[in-house]
Amino acid sequence: MLKTGIVDKVSGMDYHKGCWALSKNKPLTTREANLIRIIRTTRYGEIKIIIQEGQPVRVEEIKKSIKL
Repeated sequence: MLKTGIVDKVSGMDYHKGCWALSKNKPLTTREANLIRIIRTTRYGEIKIIIQEGQPVRVEEIKKSIKL
């Protein structure tokens, strides 16, 4: 188990009480906020996230999946 108070310098995330959270000094970018909005409004299914230079640039939703 990781020690509380660890900060990942690349992602800007803090480890506190057993989970990772964004640091207060690194706010969400517009793209990150849009990604969270898409995730929260997706009722079910799968999404594919395309990332470039550490930022989400495109989200692809799978519209149809047929199990045989």
